[in-house]
Amino acid sequence: MRVIENYDDFLYLINCVKNEFSPVITNCYLQEEEIERLINQSRLSYVKQKGILFLFEDNVYYRNLYYYWNIRYKPDLKLDDSLCAVPRVYYADKDDDKYLFANEMLSEIGFMKKNTMRQTIDDIEVEYESLNSIVDLAEKMLNGLELYVEPATRDNAESIRLLLSKGTMLPVYQIPFMTNDEYQQIGDTGGFFCVKNRDGEIVAASGVPLNKPSCSFVAIEDAYKVKAGIAPVLSYKICEYCRKMGYKKIRNWIDVNNKESIEYHNMIGAKWGNRYLEYLVYEV
Repeated sequence: MRVIENYDDFLYLINCVKNEFSPVITNCYLQEEEIERLINQSRLSYVKQKGILFLFEDNVYYRNLYYYWNIRYKPDLKLDDSLCAVPRVYYADKDDDKYLFANEMLSEIGFMKKNTMRQTIDDIEVEYESLNSIVDLAEKMLNGLELYVEPATRDNAESIRLLLSKGTMLPVYQIPFMTNDEYQQIGDTGGFFCVKNRDGEIVAASGVPLNKPSCSFVAIEDAYKVKAGIAPVLSYKICEYCRKMGYKKIRNWIDVNNKESIEYHNMIGAKWGNRYLEYLVYEV
């Protein structure tokens, strides 16, 4: 596995496999800005095989695996003990048999299908009005439990990252990785929050990742999931941030089997899209 050192090298690798082994399929939906961010942080590496280019995004607690692949060629990929996830976005009515065949070959290496998510497209003003009617009560419930909300900072970035790594509410591979400086930067603008208990422990976090400003997420420690008030308060703060930034809509990915989350998003007026995100996961 080799680290990609600059964007020109990235383009060269992609073009080589496309030119030599066309046609290829890919699950890599990363934009140029995101690729350059990963390269600058030394978090993008690759393995090249005949007919296949594998890209690994290092997120400390897990890796994302992307491919450019002519599926006539079978992969010979040796993975270490790190958690590794293969994300793939598709439309419900436009799925492609070539990707399903690729999934079969990945399963022979040890990958297993874990989650399927459906995208919601939330109108910020609709969500804001829906939450506005319940946020005061939610905040009172939060205060009654001696929980309080504060912006993310560089100092609590590692604690937030540790919370997210536990797979609380969302599996860790579904949560974008941010550096300590990025937590500080997005926290300073009001786009990322954490919830602390009376002992100062972080039990929940929510935000708009710096590298994906059109998406958001909420993660809550298992012991606090049933504590009413956390999700509405955090969602309301994210709405306030989006309104300040001029965002009209924001996107979320909701597990198709998470009934509580589906009901919550229906309550706040979310619209369900036709895009799905599946994960194949390799774990020891």
